Formats: sequence, structure tokens, C-alpha cells
Amino acid sequence: MDKKNVVLLGESNFAFKNGITQGLKNKGINVINLSLGLTPALQNLYELIRNYQILKNADLII
Repeated sequence: MDKKNVVLLGESNFAFKNGITQGLKNKGINVINLSLGLTPALQNLYELIRNYQILKNADLII
């Protein structure tokens, strides 16, 4: 079975130590966390553009 790639976008709530990121990793899923807390929308848009290849190859974006 291929390892799935999941990208997390959003606020800092995805950065909790035992949160969704750790739960997905425990299931054997490759997690890429692009979450940014306390940043303006323009910074989030820049990160999406900067990480386009990662997003393009993702199986799921949350």
C-alpha cells in the first residue's frame, strides 16, 4: 500500500503536540504541516504559491 500524503493548512491549532498531526502520523500517513498561526491572509497565500509542488502531489488537503 502506498503511503498517502496529507497537507494541513490552517491556523496554529494543527501544531498541538498530540493533535491531528500526530494522529495521522500514527496511522502511517505522511503529513506535511503548512499551518501558520497569527499571520495575515496574504502570508498564507504566499505559502500556498511557494509550496505549490507539495500541494500538487498531495492526496488530501485539510
